[in-house]
Amino acid sequence: MARKLNIQGRNIHVMKIKKHNPKNHKDMKTQAHFSKFMMALLIIAFTIPLQANQQKDSDIVKNLAISWTDAFSQHQPQSTLKLQTPESTDFGADENSLLITDETHLVKLDPQTWRMPIARNVVVGIFNINHPETASWNETGFTVEALADFMKNNPVLISEDAQLIAMLEKFTGSKADSWKLEKMASDNAVLQALNQTTNKIGFVSYNAIKNEAMAEKSSQLALLPIDRNANGRLDQMENFYAETSRFERAVWMGKYPHALTNTYFLAAANKPSDAQISFVSWALNEGQQTLAANNIGQLPLPERYAQIEKLNTIPVTPPTPIIKQHTWQKLILPTLGLLLIIGLLTGSLFFSQKSRNENLIDSLEADQNITPKQTPAGLLFDRTHTWTLMQKDGWVKTGVDEFILNATGPLSRVKLKKAGEKIEKGEALISLIQNGKSITIFSPVTGVVKAVNETINTHIQELNQSPYDKGWLYQIEPSNWQQENKLMMMVNEYTKWISFEMNRLRDFFASISSNNTMHPQTVLQDGGEPQADILKNCCPEVWENFQTSFINPSR
Repeated sequence: MARKLNIQGRNIHVMKIKKHNPKNHKDMKTQAHFSKFMMALLIIAFTIPLQANQQKDSDIVKNLAISWTDAFSQHQPQSTLKLQTPESTDFGADENSLLITDETHLVKLDPQTWRMPIARNVVVGIFNINHPETASWNETGFTVEALADFMKNNPVLISEDAQLIAMLEKFTGSKADSWKLEKMASDNAVLQALNQTTNKIGFVSYNAIKNEAMAEKSSQLALLPIDRNANGRLDQMENFYAETSRFERAVWMGKYPHALTNTYFLAAANKPSDAQISFVSWALNEGQQTLAANNIGQLPLPERYAQIEKLNTIPVTPPTPIIKQHTWQKLILPTLGLLLIIGLLTGSLFFSQKSRNENLIDSLEADQNITPKQTPAGLLFDRTHTWTLMQKDGWVKTGVDEFILNATGPLSRVKLKKAGEKIEKGEALISLIQNGKSITIFSPVTGVVKAVNETINTHIQELNQSPYDKGWLYQIEPSNWQQENKLMMMVNEYTKWISFEMNRLRDFFASISSNNTMHPQTVLQDGGEPQADILKNCCPEVWENFQTSFINPSR
């Protein structure tokens, strides 16, 4: 016997079962199994696209590892160095291997792991210069919100590249199925189509535009500018899209949206060995020629030169000679002579270093303007030159350390986040601006901004004069404090680290002086020590180099 129920406008027959029926029980079990089976199919259907994207990223790294291993073996046939991928389980087991990875997996490594950027993919928006909105876009650019809205209401050309689409989704905060996409076979197909139409935009890998074969065909195309600070116009520091060299430098310096870039790294568990350094050097030179075939973009020349210069500062460990036992008689005198030389050099270096350190301490005590005057106890410090303080209410107060603020000198304005905004560790925390020049400081914690020190907008001198008190920036409700505070430094460790940073700062400006970028007296005091407000009279390029050398998380 049955009765009808009306659920959401549908008549459903419901059977009244008066007694247990084995057949009905069997049918119910069959239906339950069928439901589980269908649920499993749904889970697989949603999981496969995600795994496909991850697999494609993994395949890119694996293919590059294979390609580079083959090419390097031809360059140095005697080399036995191995390239590992993120799936490897024995990373750091020996000095005869390097890990090749992108940013996705790099964040999972120990922060102290040595790494060197060696390639980068960059997603760029492009349009025909005859587009009706060309003049307006070149003046105002696109904010993130405006671009996401534009893509939902206007046709957008794009290739089937899963990584490119994923990066766009992350940047715009929207899903690809909400965009008016016109998918094409390749980036080159997108470029060709945009050359023939003036009312659409597209997104491609920057590597495709750099391809020499497309250079002539891309002459009618321009890069789509991004208004990162969302002030309705392209400021001087955002207006770098017209020239290739300026755009590439801007990407390197972090001015272009990070979500639209994916950098590839070579990493070593410890200080790299000679064999590892040799491979990294090759990868930054000859190895760049094989990147295009693996759908990866080269690093721009200035960045490659900077990385090679860093390699050259790593002390080289000469191989230990193999000495046969029966030749010991012949080695007595050379060995004694060598020991004598080592003793003389060690003594000389010891007293020279002692004298150098004493002179440095005397200099720093004589002029405390650039060196932090005091470091309050109880603070934790991050290597991006930020400090944190856990408060009784569970919120973390944070700010910029005195080292950075002494280097910049008086600021003209700052760019702060708003209360309620979410922030990830390593994301932009604040921009310090001085007459059009700026550096970006990154967050030491992940969480939600609960309070903002608005006072420094109107009394910006508080930031320089009292960075650990009245010049605090935010109170943040942390979401991963237990893990993130383990990576921070207590005052004693921070003080030692700042001494190291001071030495690097002196060397940094000494190299600028030697290259005649500016007069030595503008950056160094007598004795070669940095003066206060050292960045004040420096050009924007020096600020950019300072950002890369002393602040960026990947340095």
